[in-house]
Amino acid sequence: MAAVLGCIGNHADTAAAQTTLHACGGQAEWPPSSYFKRENGSKTSQVTGYSPDVLTRVFSGSVYKIDFTLIPWGRCVAEVASGKTFQIAMGGTYNVERARQYQFSKPYLWLTPSYFFLPSVWKSEPAVRDMADLRQYKLCGFLNYNYASLGLSTDDIDTGSNSLDAMMGRLKLRRCDMFIEYAEVIAGFARLGRFDAEPEPPAGRPVPGADMVALYFMLSPKADQADKILALINQRLTALGNAGELSKMLTVHAPR
Repeated sequence: MAAVLGCIGNHADTAAAQTTLHACGGQAEWPPSSYFKRENGSKTSQVTGYSPDVLTRVFSGSVYKIDFTLIPWGRCVAEVASGKTFQIAMGGTYNVERARQYQFSKPYLWLTPSYFFLPSVWKSEPAVRDMADLRQYKLCGFLNYNYASLGLSTDDIDTGSNSLDAMMGRLKLRRCDMFIEYAEVIAGFARLGRFDAEPEPPAGRPVPGADMVALYFMLSPKADQADKILALINQRLTALGNAGELSKMLTVHAPR
């Protein structure tokens, strides 16, 4: 199977000059999808994560090479929509508005919608029996993130936080009762040591009744060779998934 994967998408002109593609993710980090590598506990400038690993494998042996940059998420998706500087946004979620602007790859990662709170604030845990119950609380979310899968609009959630640090600050000041994030992302931050110095890390619970949310690579149809690039991504995602390689790559960044 490894030999098959190595041949998928190869072209006669692979040895010729490769075209460089530029992929972006959120500067605030979003493990396990994309984040900055740590060395001896300190953040470096090197981008790592499951999404970069997948794209590196996708374009291996093809006429494309890929580089990675983490910038503010709103800028990332805007740049990709223009089809100029960046061709691929990593770790995008689907909604109708985005579908008007982007082409979506096949899904390559699924995450668990969850809510997080500070236990010391509550005599008993928040009563959340289904997604609709979330609206009775003051909710916080991240700037330019998509919460449509939970049935939440911008009127339902304060999306003024541009980082986890800002989100935790709002939670401590009780400007929010809870914040919405994926369980795997908060677990990723915990592995990076984000909560080591916190006197009280947030407690999290899956949102009852919420389906797992798929992540996609998002491309602009305006980008040069967009259809060709998307076809190659989808072809190789299928092959890597069938070979069990996607699961192996995910385990590196999200150990079970």
